[in-house]
Amino acid sequence: MIYLFDKFNSISENEYTRLYNLLPASRKRKADMRTGIDKKICILEYFILKDLLKFENYPDFKYTDEGKPFLENFHFSIAHADNVLCLAIENNDCGVDIEKVAEFNAKIAKYILNEGEQNEVEKAKQKDVALTKFFTQKEATTKCLGIKLNCDLKNLVDNKKFKYIFKKYKNYIICECKKKI
Repeated sequence: MIYLFDKFNSISENEYTRLYNLLPASRKRKADMRTGIDKKICILEYFILKDLLKFENYPDFKYTDEGKPFLENFHFSIAHADNVLCLAIENNDCGVDIEKVAEFNAKIAKYILNEGEQNEVEKAKQKDVALTKFFTQKEATTKCLGIKLNCDLKNLVDNKKFKYIFKKYKNYIICECKKKI
């Protein structure tokens, strides 16, 4: 299930301060590494997730060696682009990514796409959308696996092991990746 939030400007600075003060230690450290809208997103993503999972207390995230946040017995993934936040919550491992559709860049396409994917993009009516779709798919897969983007992106997508769900929101592409059971 994917949840979207883009109402950051409707929340007062006093409310952000109040929420920041309620954060557990690891989340405060994460928020303190950011500024502006990124800091607000970091604060709010915690409380949106807490609300969606119906936690009474304020659980602290744990982090994998690769930096993926997790809570015991809950599978979720968080991503944001500009001021749009998306969260995926599933019964098993999942990853989500959101990217604003950007102008097509052949150099990036060649770097991240395998030959079959490059052919699909070349045939697409909107190459920019097609490339963004592949990029979000690959990043969502890395998040599902709990690995960093510095892996072999060209051969990462596996439709036999993963289910991919795409959504379009305004000028953004969202992809959720979840392991097939």
